[in-house]
Amino acid sequence: MAGGGQFAWVFQSGFSDWEIGDITVIIYKETYHLFHLIIPNHDYIADAVSTDGISWKRVNNALFVGHPGEWDDDMLWTMDVCEVDNKFEMYYTGLQRKDRGVISSIGLAVSDNLVDWQKSSKKIFPIKPKGIYYETPEMNPRKWLSFRDPFRFVYKGDVYLLLCARSKSGLVSRRGCVGLV
Repeated sequence: MAGGGQFAWVFQSGFSDWEIGDITVIIYKETYHLFHLIIPNHDYIADAVSTDGISWKRVNNALFVGHPGEWDDDMLWTMDVCEVDNKFEMYYTGLQRKDRGVISSIGLAVSDNLVDWQKSSKKIFPIKPKGIYYETPEMNPRKWLSFRDPFRFVYKGDVYLLLCARSKSGLVSRRGCVGLV
């Protein structure tokens, strides 16, 4: 590691036992926060900070996989962090061990400061595909389900999540779609 704890290897690949996976960046009070996955483990979402966007310092991890039996006790995948009403929301993809990595779901964590995160206990989370528009495990010939990588946006005052999903019908190789929740 070069630069006294700063990681110059952000843009390198294959030079360590782990690599940075999917990222999201948010700027708050003139500080960049780069939330990212650690590959291959996917067991936590890490955070790094910078004031110039070039030199980065790892800080406390933002989120960890759930306890055994929780909906996200296996892996964490892509996240989206946004500021909402002077607080922060992190929408993220989680997998559960009992599903053997087949079903991905969407969860929510909240923070007042981008450092201390709490998983939401709102009853709508985790969000799972229901089969109305999107594939479910029962209709999936590939043995794994795409319902992941959330992105929050607001349109005419309504809040939506865009997701990587698959439609429930059509040629298996052509079912990829943008899901809307």
